[in-house]
Amino acid sequence: MTVSISPAPSPSYNQNDLLIWALFLCGGATNWTDVETLYLKAFEIGPASLGWRTRSDIPDYKKCAKALQSVEDPSRSNRFGLIAKRDRYSRMLTPQGIEWCVKYESELLRIYQGSPQFAKNSERGRRVEGLRRSLLFNECVEDGSSRLNLVELSDLFKCSTNTTRANWNKRLSEVTADATLIEDLQVLEFITTVQNFLDEEGIK
Repeated sequence: MTVSISPAPSPSYNQNDLLIWALFLCGGATNWTDVETLYLKAFEIGPASLGWRTRSDIPDYKKCAKALQSVEDPSRSNRFGLIAKRDRYSRMLTPQGIEWCVKYESELLRIYQGSPQFAKNSERGRRVEGLRRSLLFNECVEDGSSRLNLVELSDLFKCSTNTTRANWNKRLSEVTADATLIEDLQVLEFITTVQNFLDEEGIK
């Protein structure tokens, strides 16, 4: 198995990077690891978007499994070939996967252990974390602006469907400031997508 693309880790939260790093941390460099062990470790070090919708303190098995499937999909993953699969429940890092984790250890430690990602009790942390846990955000990340609609966006940003553009801009600028502070590029891209959607909808 060869690695088609193996760039440096994303500077902000990224599920593909998280799953590979979590496998390294729970012994996957030397032993076959049960996926449940992997999911628990991934949730422990990077809980954003892997928790229940109503209980962010509990890992969602389906979300974790979907994240792993994304890493292992050769048509979509830029980390394909870093994880080996023995059977349905067993995973281990390939030599290339081990090399990637060792090479980028300092960056991965900064992003997933002790980074601003975990400042959940701050107002800034709660805003970004809440957005990342939302179904709409995760669907939009996967499928683009086709998933957006005004009703769900209004609920997500605590607006009404007849909210003025000035108030929309205020809400979006708050999240933009938070995401900029913690260098969350995925959230910043989402905010740009929302702004473009509002333009297309003619929100004044």
